[in-house]
Amino acid sequence: MSGVDLIFILKKLTHLKSLDLQYNKITDFSALQTHINLESLNAGQNGAKNVKDFTKCAKLQTLVLNMNQINDCSGLEELVNLKVLNLAYNLFTNIYPLQNLINLTQLDLQCTRFEEFTPLTQLVKLEALFLLDCQINNISFLKPLVNLVTLNISANYIISIYELHFLTKLKILDIYSNQIVDCNPLSGLQLNRLQMYNNNILSVDFDVSELKHCDVSYNKITDISNLPKQCIKMGQMEQSQQDQLLHKRLVTIYKYYNWMLISRKTISSLKKFNTQISNNINRDIKVQQERIRYILMLSVEFFRVEQNDQ
Repeated sequence: MSGVDLIFILKKLTHLKSLDLQYNKITDFSALQTHINLESLNAGQNGAKNVKDFTKCAKLQTLVLNMNQINDCSGLEELVNLKVLNLAYNLFTNIYPLQNLINLTQLDLQCTRFEEFTPLTQLVKLEALFLLDCQINNISFLKPLVNLVTLNISANYIISIYELHFLTKLKILDIYSNQIVDCNPLSGLQLNRLQMYNNNILSVDFDVSELKHCDVSYNKITDISNLPKQCIKMGQMEQSQQDQLLHKRLVTIYKYYNWMLISRKTISSLKKFNTQISNNINRDIKVQQERIRYILMLSVEFFRVEQNDQ
C-alpha cells in the first residue's frame, strides 16, 4: 500500500484516538487535519517537511515525528496538551515554538541542530529529556528542569556538569562521549544508572550511594578507591552471587553485541533521511565495538579458567 492510498483510507477514519504511521513514505499528512480526536500519533520515519498538518489535532498528548525531514517546527506551540514529543533526527534549527508546550513530560531532540536552548527552560514539567549529539557545550539551561528523572546529554562537547547538582530527582543519567573532567557535581544524587564512559575523568571520588550500574570506561582514572560500595570483588562473593554476576555479564555482552553489527553501510543509509551523522556518533560506535571485543575476550578467558579448574 502506498502512502497516498493510506492517507485516502484515513480520511474515512475520523474517530481514531491512536494512530501509528511509522516506516512509510508519507510526505502529505493533510488528511489528518480532520482527525480532531487523535490523542496519540506516531508518524516517525516518513517524509514530513513541516508540522502544519498536525496542528489541528488539538487533543494530541503523544506525538512522534522522529526521522522525518522537518525543517520548521512552527505550529507545534498550538498543541498545548502534548505530554510526549519526539522530534529526533530532523532538520529544524529553531525550537522557540516548543517553549509554549509547558505540559511536556518527555522530549526527544537527539541529533538535531539548534543554537539556542533557552526555550527548554520553560518546560519545567519535563521528567525525561534526550539531547544526545546536539552540539551542546553549556548545560546552564538545565538548571530549572528540577523534575528530570531521565537525562541523556551524551556525545556533545560538554566540559562542566555543574548544573546537574541541582537536578536532585535524577535516576538515569547518560553523559558519555563528552569532555568531562570533574564529576563531583554528581555527589549526593540518587542515581540508579550512570553512563559516563569516553570522557576525560581523572577520578571517581563522588558519592552516589544508590548507584546500581556505573560505566566509567575509556577515561583517565588512576584511582578507584572511592568507588561505591556496590563494587564487590568476585572473590568475596558466594557461588550464587557469582552466578548472578556472570548472568549479568552475559546480558551485557548480548546488549553490546548489537554494536558489532553496525557498519559504514548502516550509517550511510541513515543519510537518506538527510540526517547529519556527526563525528561523535561515529566515535561512539567505534568505542562500543572496542568494548564488546574486550568483554568477549574477558569472557572467553573466564570460561577457559573455569574449564581448567574442573
